[in-house]
Amino acid sequence: MTKSPLARIFAIRIVRVAIYCTILIALACVSFYFDHSSLGVTFLIAAIALAAAFFVFVIRPARIPRDGILMIRLSGALPEEPHRSLLEQIRGRAFPALSHLRYALEEVRHDAAIRAVVVEVAGIDNGLATAEELHDLIRGVRESGKRVIAVLDSDFAGVRDYLIASAADEVICNPDTMVTMLGVSAGGVFLKRALDKLHVQVQTLQYKEYKGAAETFTRDSMSAPLRESLQAIIGDWRQVLTERIAHARKLPTEKVAELVGRGFMSAHDARAAGLVDREGYT
Repeated sequence: MTKSPLARIFAIRIVRVAIYCTILIALACVSFYFDHSSLGVTFLIAAIALAAAFFVFVIRPARIPRDGILMIRLSGALPEEPHRSLLEQIRGRAFPALSHLRYALEEVRHDAAIRAVVVEVAGIDNGLATAEELHDLIRGVRESGKRVIAVLDSDFAGVRDYLIASAADEVICNPDTMVTMLGVSAGGVFLKRALDKLHVQVQTLQYKEYKGAAETFTRDSMSAPLRESLQAIIGDWRQVLTERIAHARKLPTEKVAELVGRGFMSAHDARAAGLVDREGYT
């Protein structure tokens, strides 16, 4: 879901702190107006303390040195929003939220202190839509003039991982990494026979022929309309993968279309095919 501009502005911590300080100062002014001096002084001190604490513990440590390098590691399931509870933050501290990644990759394009960005891709569990979005964000950083290096750093680098990495200026692959270009596929599980053996009757409601969610329980094979819709989706994603990778790597579209479904490739084979620039460890 896309946030409104007002919601995105309020999500910035410095804006929220400024609002809280403004409220405290307003309460202090009201207190002084009604001759509650001690309460007004309390509100005023609280506003000053909040602003000072934010500067000391957030702004000052977050200052970026000149010619800094932004390091991002993408691994596992990336949540849409950051974890709220303390326990979730501790357990998920290694996984950046997608909302934070969007903000960071959009802002780094205009930050003169950042010289380069290094993205380590170590197997994400999100879908192709997330991979495509990260590809576009990283490519935006690259087109802004920053140097971007992507590192494939896992035992297996799938199509989603490579789609993200391909947006960089340079793609480095761990020599032990297997690049698994298995293309795009879709399928389904059909339980009608199993349910019949259990004497379970399922009642479903289906609107139009292309709404095939209920087929899992009512059929023992895929219907023609469902197959048609899945083939259309697969075709669209294959086109997205081919066009994005071909444009980013400056490779012929026909070659990329073949490479996307090549199968298992060693780091050496991926470099020979033009998918990887060099092999190396991080």
